[in-house]
This record gives sequence, structure tokens and C-alpha cells, in this order.
Amino acid sequence: MNSRFLSGESIDLEGTEEATRLNHRISNRFTAIKSRAGRVALALLPSPLNQWTSRDRESASRGKTAYLDGIRGIGALMVFIQHFVAPFQPAIVGDRSREINSWFAFQYPVIRLFYSGGSFAVALFFVLSGFALSRKPLVLKKTVDTDYGLIESEISSAIFRRGIRLFLPAISIVLVMTMGACIGAYEEMVPGLPVDRFDLRSPKRLSSILDQISDASYFVLSQLFYPSQWLHRVVGIATGTYGFHLWTISIEFWASQLLFLCLLASIRYGKLVRVNIMSLLACYSIWCFRWEIALFLIGAMICDFDLSESQKSSKPILAERAILQIVPWLCCFFGLWIGSMPDFNGEVTPGFRFLWAIVPWEPLWHSIGAVLVIWSITRSQVLQVAFNLQVVQYLGKISFSMYLVHVPIVSSFGWWSVYSLLTVIDPQSQAAYQALVWTSGVVYLAFVIWIADIFWRFVDGPSIRLAKYWETRLQGDEAIF
Repeated sequence: MNSRFLSGESIDLEGTEEATRLNHRISNRFTAIKSRAGRVALALLPSPLNQWTSRDRESASRGKTAYLDGIRGIGALMVFIQHFVAPFQPAIVGDRSREINSWFAFQYPVIRLFYSGGSFAVALFFVLSGFALSRKPLVLKKTVDTDYGLIESEISSAIFRRGIRLFLPAISIVLVMTMGACIGAYEEMVPGLPVDRFDLRSPKRLSSILDQISDASYFVLSQLFYPSQWLHRVVGIATGTYGFHLWTISIEFWASQLLFLCLLASIRYGKLVRVNIMSLLACYSIWCFRWEIALFLIGAMICDFDLSESQKSSKPILAERAILQIVPWLCCFFGLWIGSMPDFNGEVTPGFRFLWAIVPWEPLWHSIGAVLVIWSITRSQVLQVAFNLQVVQYLGKISFSMYLVHVPIVSSFGWWSVYSLLTVIDPQSQAAYQALVWTSGVVYLAFVIWIADIFWRFVDGPSIRLAKYWETRLQGDEAIF
């Protein structure tokens, strides 16, 4: 009896131990799942709320030119606003009836930049790119006992990394747009969208996934990589635009290559010779209607003068100091005024008729305005304060990602949802209409910033690190993949 009892007790104990081990395995797996889910949820939090990304905040730019990131962030915000409200604000494209017969306060110079400053913001981007890309070589140039081999090595590194840094994030947006086209996310174009004035086409849904991928590949090869507006269009144009905002990416890449070439050719000479060479090239670019190349070169010249000013040891006298404080403010306001030139119908828009009579070409005035604004901010520490604010710096940090991701969001469901909401509510007054549009814009802006933050951490940032990795890996004659 005792042996049977003991045997039964042993069996019960083994069963209990097995159940305990099973419970432990289930508990451990559940804990691991919760841990993974927690990490995913943590990663999806915006970086200002996420301690996991505190190192990113600590590594944020705090140098003398941190304000440039802030300007870029404000520019990205301006682009989003113009694209978002495009179907709901006809005056953005210079609607002739509104400009002549019904002149609203929001259409006045400078004020109109708040909702129609996208073209001006792009001009700002090009000047900032010229400034930022030329800064390190010029800093090395002005260093005592400069090694020109080191400068040329830095420019060579920048040339190699530039394409990876720009095209990898852009291609990821093309992939997103391609997947959206496959499910028909862009089929419904809302009424009021100014497609007759701007190229706001979205990709069409094709008969098969293979055709869609082939069409997207044509877009990458013939438009994303190749600035077709510089020369003739290549064979094999895509049926749709997989990101109508991506035209600036090819411009950024090829204009930066021209800037690097100019730096290589002129870096060994003095500042006066270098500035004269860039000035002649910028004037010729404007004559060829290539305003974007001129802005890159002018940005480099502004950087050159800025570095020279920072190295001055003598302090200006009181009267000169007062003038130096007033002039940047005047230039900044004048630049904002000129940069407010509407994209269309400037000849009938009050405040711009005189400028149009001088030169009837909007990109020129946007370019002049951008140059004046950037120069004035570099010359005034007071103006720089606003762009060094933490929230503006954060926008600057995610500005490229924000620029890339906002179009897939707006063109797929952003415009459609706001138009549907306006149709259902049918606001009877202009004030109610505007309130509904701008409230929706604030909600979508928060969503775009959140997605841009994720894109910046998982796509944009890794692209920069990958470019640096391959640039280091492939150095030397014996480098292999």
C-alpha cells in the first residue's frame, strides 16, 4: 500500500512540476511579448516624449549655425500648409477674380506666406543647402596651416554620401506611393485642387502589381534621379507622379554636385577670387533660368562671408553697431515682402505689380527674397533667437522627413477627408468654413509630425549612417563589398 501510495504521490508531484514549468514558460513568453510590444509602442512615441531617443536630443545641433535647422523646419511647415490648403484656398494660386475684386487681408505681402509660402520655402532650402554643404570645406580652408588634401578629401566624401543621403529616403516614399496606388488610394481627386496650375498628379492604379512597379521604376529613373526640367525628357515617362514634391530631390543632388565641383576648382584661391568665380556662375545660371543653381552658389558665398565676419577681432564702433543691427531687420522684411510674390497673376496682385513690371518671372523674386532673408538672419543674433527655440529646432531636425512624408498622407486621405467633412457639415459662413479647414489642418499637422518623427528615426537617420559606412568601407584600392 505504501509503495503504491508513494508511486501515486510521485506521479502527482511530477504532474505538478510539469504544470509549474508550463506556467513559467507561458509567463516568460507573455512577458517577452509584452516587452516587445512595449518597445514597439515606445519606438512609436514622438522623440520629445521618448526617453529611448534622448541621445538624439543630446546630439542635436547646438553650434553657431543651429538656427539654420530652425529655418529649414519653418520652411517645411510652410510647404505642408500650402499643399494641405491648396484645394480650399483658391487665392493661393493667384485666382484672378479674387486678386482684383475681393482683396482679403490674408493676401497681403508677408501675411500670405503663412498659407502660400511653399515656393519661397523651396528657395530657402536651396540657399540653406549651399550654405551647409560648403561650410566644412570653407572652415578647413580658413584654418591655419590648411592641408588642401584634407579639404579635397572632405569634398570627395560629401560627393559620395550625397546621393545615398537624398535618394534612399526618397525611394522609400516612392515605395509607399506605389503601394497606395496598388490599392487605389489616390483615385479620388478632390474638387478645387489646382492641377491646372501645379503638377499635383498622383499615380494611377494600373492593371497589375508588376505594371505598377515598372511604372514606379520609370518615375525613379526619369524624374527622381534625372532633373528632366534641365534638359529634354528621357524615354519611358511614368504615367503618374509618385510624389509630386520629389522634383526638388534631383535638383538638390545635381545642384550640390555642381557646387562641389566649383568648390574643388576655387578652394585653393583667396576669398575674393572664389567669390568672383561663384558670382559669375550664379549670374550665368540666372540668365539660363536655372535659379536653383544660382541659389546654391549664393548660399556658399553667404557662408564664406559669414565665416570671415566671425573671424574679425575688432569690434565695430557704436554708430556702426547700430546700423548693423537695423539693416538685417530691414533686409529681412524686404526679403519676406519680395518672397511673397504669388505663383500666378502677380501682374494684377496689389503689392507686386511693380516687381512684375520689372521682371515677370516669379522664381527670380522668390530667389531674391530667400537670399535677403538668409543673409539678414546670419547677420543678426536677435533674429537667430527665434530659430534656436527648442520647438523650432525639433521641426528642423525632422524637416526633411516632414517634407517627404506629408504628400502621401495629404494626397491619399487628407484632402478627401476634409472635403467630405465640409460637404457633410456645409458651413454657411466664410468664418465657419475657414475654421473647419484650419482646425483640420492642425490635426493633420500633428499626425504628419508624428509620422515624420518615426521616418526620421528609422529611415532618414539610418540613411545618413549607411552613407557614412559605405564611404568608409570603400576607401582604398583594395576595398571590396
